[in-house]
Amino acid sequence: MRPYPHLLLMLALSFVLLDISVSDSGPISHPTIRFSVKEIFPKIKEWFKASGIGQVFKTLWADLTRQQAPITRGTKLDGLGKIKVFLDLLGYVNPVLGLIDDVFDVAFELAVKSYQTTYSLNSTGALDFDTLQHMSYPRCGVADIVNNKTTINTVDPNHWWIEGKTEFTYGFLPNTSMLNGIADDDIRALIKDAFSKWSNITMLNFTESKYNVSDIVIVFTELDGKGAVVGGSDGNSTVHFGYFYVDKEEQWVLPGENKTEEAIDLESVVIHQIGHLLGLEHSTAEDSVMYPSILPSNESKLNFADNDIERIQKLYPRPSSPPSPAPAPASQGHSSPTTASGGVGLGCRGLVTVLSIGFAFVVLFY
Repeated sequence: MRPYPHLLLMLALSFVLLDISVSDSGPISHPTIRFSVKEIFPKIKEWFKASGIGQVFKTLWADLTRQQAPITRGTKLDGLGKIKVFLDLLGYVNPVLGLIDDVFDVAFELAVKSYQTTYSLNSTGALDFDTLQHMSYPRCGVADIVNNKTTINTVDPNHWWIEGKTEFTYGFLPNTSMLNGIADDDIRALIKDAFSKWSNITMLNFTESKYNVSDIVIVFTELDGKGAVVGGSDGNSTVHFGYFYVDKEEQWVLPGENKTEEAIDLESVVIHQIGHLLGLEHSTAEDSVMYPSILPSNESKLNFADNDIERIQKLYPRPSSPPSPAPAPASQGHSSPTTASGGVGLGCRGLVTVLSIGFAFVVLFY
């Protein structure tokens, strides 16, 4: 019998060959950073232009109350320029037709009328109580009109991810803290629950990962001040990632907590933004999680309306019955049996392992 050290040498060789066979079985995927912070923030920074819009709504409300008459074309009033910016970012203003100033011009009148038509308000083009109140509700920053075409009540089949993908990761852009007054662990649990709700009706799966290699990035940042826009979302089909953002300046609460007049339910907003990332545009159904504004009568929306389920399942049809198991492949005399990834079978890796161990025993007992 050969000396004992030869046994160790041969066994070591067998494991080296096994390792080589594993490496040769396919390319190793190394995570890479597919975007930079600078690529995330340009969309978010657009809302900086509307900073202070919440206070503008309050000031104009006081003006309406004092004069008891709608604000109409030809009026010059401090704050109108901010509302022009607000409506411009939502897609209602055509900057070619007018200027972003404090004058109530024709372009602004058309924008107000378009907004009123979208939300079934009295379509006069004048800035009245009902219109100003609706504009002042906390809302999503995703535009209602894109390239002069309304997106309301539609779905977007053009994914930012590669077609066929069903497993997604999400991560949090690093912050000193996510939201003031809410523990980070509670926020993580809430967002996991929000993703699970969408998973239950789409069969898509979502798992938390590191932000720089995730499919979806979650950003907590300052937007336009307190009030008005509370969050938004966007996707990039070039580098295949989506993101949503939440305004840190708002007063956020968890589901079930006591709400003050200005408190906003965090999970309702998160569910809404995930819906955008999956391809849903805004809905005019007030009970829908995709309704863009938070109405006093619907401060929390944690369950899907029929409108939500109908539209999302147009994008992700659910099978009417469980799929039948695939038939076993026919045996081929000229090929080595293999199994799916992670299974047990005599493929290239198994063959190399058997040969290397056999070689070790031949040398050992020769």
